[in-house]
Order: sequence, then C-alpha cells, then structure tokens
Amino acid sequence: SPAGAADTPPWRLGATLGLPSSLMLSGQHRMRYETLNGQFRNGRAGGDQALMFRTSLLAEINFDQFKIGVEGLDSRVALADAGTPLGNTDINPLDLLQAYVEVPVNNLIQSGSQGILRGGRMTLDLGSRRLLARNSFRNTINAFTGVDWQWTGPTQNRFRAFYTLPVQRLMDGSPLDNEPEFDRQHADVRFWGLYYAPAKLPWGDLGEIYLFGLHEDDVGSLATSNR
Repeated sequence: SPAGAADTPPWRLGATLGLPSSLMLSGQHRMRYETLNGQFRNGRAGGDQALMFRTSLLAEINFDQFKIGVEGLDSRVALADAGTPLGNTDINPLDLLQAYVEVPVNNLIQSGSQGILRGGRMTLDLGSRRLLARNSFRNTINAFTGVDWQWTGPTQNRFRAFYTLPVQRLMDGSPLDNEPEFDRQHADVRFWGLYYAPAKLPWGDLGEIYLFGLHEDDVGSLATSNR
C-alpha cells in the first residue's frame, strides 16, 4: 500500500554491508555516448564519436569532533580515435578527487550561528553555482587544495571564505591510453574568494556578492597565462 511504501526506508549501501552509522559510502557511475556529424572546429572535417565514462566513490567517517572524507574519481573514454579532440577536461583516469578534514565551528561571531572549516583537497560549490561549481555535465571535475570556511547566521545570512591551489589534472601519455598520473597542485597558482548572501535584500529579493582572486606564475612543469 502507499502508506506501507512511505514507511519503508530507502536502500542504503552502508546498511546493506552492515557498516557502522558513522561511515557513509556513496557513489555514482555515468556513461554517455557523444557523436558529431559535421565539424565546427577550425581545421577539422568529418564526424566524430566518443563514449565517456565517469565513476566516483565517496567515503566519509564522522567522529565526535570532526569528519574525514575521501573521494576517488575515474574519468575515461572509449570509441575515440587520434582525430578526436580530447584533453584533461574529458579524461582523468583513477585519481584522488577529494581528501579533506571537516570541523564544525558553531556559535562563532554570533550566537546560534553554524559553521564548517574544511581543509585538504576538495571540490567547491558556491552559492547559485554561476561562477564556481562542482562540474555536473563535464566528464572531469575541478578540485582545489586549501582551506574553506562556511558560516551561516541564525537568520540564514551566509558568508564564505576560501584560499586554495587549483589541482592540475594529469594523465600519462595519450588521452586515448586512459593511463593515470597523480594530479597535483602548484604553490605558484593561487585562487581565493569571499562570498556573502543575506537572507533577503531590503526589498525582499535574494542576492549574492562575490570577490574572487586568481594569481598565476609559470613553474617548470606548468605554463600559465600569468593572470
């Protein structure tokens, strides 16, 4: 009956495996076929195709005073050939996407506020996700190494500050080989941001204020735009 179905808890991997409630496992697998008939890129002709795979597995362990999270990502391709324009926005085989420690910081600045301080390698979703977001459609996902502080006041006004080193996605050899190489970050490429969103603007609408900074310098293994 509908009432009985509503009382049935959803299926959980951890419960099926008999894992403790402090350990959470979640994963995702996506397979997408892409085909193109008639090139739009300059200097190319004919059609193209690719079968994209993206698999992720996240494990989080909750302790009394902090949380540890580790997530692996495998992004690879099949059915492509030497003429397929592939790069690290398409392929990032078997790598560490996230590895962080998260600490709750409540009642800071204002009584009744809630906060989270996170450090390590992480993905970032900020506000309405217009300028900074964990990639949904693309086959690879941006990651950052640094610190991220999120604060929510008792009236639901939100503030956030982060300072990170963007992670450079790497692969060994040709993209068609799907051979992994451990991703890394460089201290000479720095990305930081400040974010504030009041619960409501004086006239009742929602709004967000962003301030981002990007600082780049060339290093031996990475050429940047020196922005």
